[in-house]
Amino acid sequence: MKIVEVNFKEDITKTVGLRQISMKKVGNTILLAGKNGSGKTRLLNIIRQQTANLALLKQQKEQSKNQIKNFKQQILQQPQQKQTLENKISNRQNQIKQFEQQISHQKHIIQSNEQNIKQSYEKIDQLEQKISENPQKKQFLENQINYHQDQIKEIKQQISQLPLQIQNLEQQIIQLQDRAMQLEQQIAELPQQKQSFEQHIRKQEVIANTPIPILADNGDENIIIVDFVPNKIDLEGWSNHNKQTWMQRADQARQLGVSNLHQATLPLIQKVLDRWINTTHPMLKYPDSAIQNSTKEYQRLQTIVKSFLGTEIGWNQDGFSTIFDRPIATAHLSAGQRVLLQLCVAIYAQGGTFSDHIIFMDEPENHLHPSAVIDLLDTIKEHNPNGQLWIATHSIPLLSHFDASSLWFVEDGTVKHSGKKPEEVLKSLLGNEERIQKLKDFTSLPGELARNRFAFECLCPPQVVETDANDPQSKQLNDQLKIIWEKKKSINLLDFGAGKGRMIANLADYKNVSPDKLNYHAFDPSDSDKEHCLKNIALSYPNEAERYHNSIENLRSNVDDNYFDVVVLSNVLHEIPHQNWCETFSNIKKNLKTDGYLLLIEDCRIPTGELAHSNGFIVFNTLHLKKLFCIPATDKTFIKHDARFDSSDQRGRLMAHLIPVSYLKLISSETIKEALLELKISAMTEVRKIRNGESSYSNGLAHSFWVQQLANAILCLTELGE
Repeated sequence: MKIVEVNFKEDITKTVGLRQISMKKVGNTILLAGKNGSGKTRLLNIIRQQTANLALLKQQKEQSKNQIKNFKQQILQQPQQKQTLENKISNRQNQIKQFEQQISHQKHIIQSNEQNIKQSYEKIDQLEQKISENPQKKQFLENQINYHQDQIKEIKQQISQLPLQIQNLEQQIIQLQDRAMQLEQQIAELPQQKQSFEQHIRKQEVIANTPIPILADNGDENIIIVDFVPNKIDLEGWSNHNKQTWMQRADQARQLGVSNLHQATLPLIQKVLDRWINTTHPMLKYPDSAIQNSTKEYQRLQTIVKSFLGTEIGWNQDGFSTIFDRPIATAHLSAGQRVLLQLCVAIYAQGGTFSDHIIFMDEPENHLHPSAVIDLLDTIKEHNPNGQLWIATHSIPLLSHFDASSLWFVEDGTVKHSGKKPEEVLKSLLGNEERIQKLKDFTSLPGELARNRFAFECLCPPQVVETDANDPQSKQLNDQLKIIWEKKKSINLLDFGAGKGRMIANLADYKNVSPDKLNYHAFDPSDSDKEHCLKNIALSYPNEAERYHNSIENLRSNVDDNYFDVVVLSNVLHEIPHQNWCETFSNIKKNLKTDGYLLLIEDCRIPTGELAHSNGFIVFNTLHLKKLFCIPATDKTFIKHDARFDSSDQRGRLMAHLIPVSYLKLISSETIKEALLELKISAMTEVRKIRNGESSYSNGLAHSFWVQQLANAILCLTELGE
């Protein structure tokens, strides 16, 4: 298991006095270098702390994503919800109208009946008058009076029920009006609810979009870190302790940290062996679960010990744990073996296995001799092939032992990769240039050593240097692509001589670069780095196999001619023999669009010598390229860019040249000769200038570089008949 990326925002780091931390493409060994108080230990502590929170953070991110989904769903449902509420209001308004009509009708009935009653009373008065006038009809008239009186009684009975009905209808109207107002209030609250949902979404998006602070190569959030820096080498044995007290110390090894390892190492080993011996003894009875567990733990400890020390722990007839057939406490182990045994116990006690643990070591040079530290670290690396080693240190011997690509510089609470600028670390640790120079003098690093080293390297094959997006040439490439992006939304790019695919890996780290804006293809005639290159392509594109080509025929069979907007040769041209230049640029021309570009990026004073081919490397700068492609000085479409234009001693070194496709057809054997002759003159001029300067390490490298350029140019010209 390895940590491959660390991303801490300042809200995480500010509590311990650090700034925002970004560490990408972390390797197998990480050297955190910096002076005391720079933040090395705090960085290790916060990484350890955050690894313990990864599972909880992942759970919180999932919960936030679900809440965002629910809130968005509720927002989407609001129009339908509003329509439903409006329909309910409309229904209630219709009911109110119906009830009002019923009330009006009831009141009309009352009014009509009251009129009928009045008419009946008037009729009765008339009938009573007739009785007095016509006594002989009295009986008949009285019967009519009774009839009207019954009618009045019946009508009054009907009228008496209507007010109650009206009252009930009026109460129902009030209830419907109240409910309609409530529904209208709910509609009025919908915009506020939407705003509240959107606020919750923004809040949860902060959590959901918070990058995982620590990424492991296997995607697992269960990262086990073993802290290990033994502050005492001697292992505490049986003396001055009874067995019960001594064995209680075994549990101290399980505590995070290493302060008690010298006391807990032997007790823990003894405890593991005692349990295994007792549970597996044929005369003793233990549950199967106890036997299985003790056997599993015994085997795990033995595997770790054998991995680091090449032997297993034994058990003698007196009941003591042994190593190399002697009780461990009296086995006369070397200092390195005692340290390794403590490491084995630390790995075992903190849950690691024998080959995939992540080990943190905080300033190991404080407790061990530099040579002992280096021996220990070499052993750990050898037996920890699938794991990782993090070392916080200010030890120059220790830093010099590892490849510079492992170097990370910690200063004022920040961390940055310093594999290309180890001088920053030296200056921080030593104080100033004078002290650095004294160290160089002491370790025999004057100009002579530089010249000899470069000359020796010129007999060796080229080496691939790993870089990241902060590499000046990566930024230079991105800047040149921006010129093309000004005219085009998307660029079809061919990485000619792709190697491990570091170009697309670095470009992908820029915010302005995305798969829809950059259509990347890789070409390399050698398959040696194919697997690595495909992995880098796969980080940005799903069809990586279709984007990798290892022959011109394969490239042109799978990609149409005149397809690419730009073909990039990044630190590649100097490795191509001059005999192949015409054919190479002819093939590139066939792949470029009619308005396409050839982009040449070169370190025009390569810091490491190499034997690119039999005639050695040929590094061209602006003048030599103009001669090679017959580019006139007045042509504004030919663009050059100097990544170090603001540095007096580095100016003209990291160069990019954007060459229109039309010039590729002009290269010939004659233009090659002319370019090589100009290079020969440039090399002689530089050699004379350097020999008149001071004898320094940088001048030693420069001298060797230009001597090689001169020799290689002459070799090429000789083959061309000059």
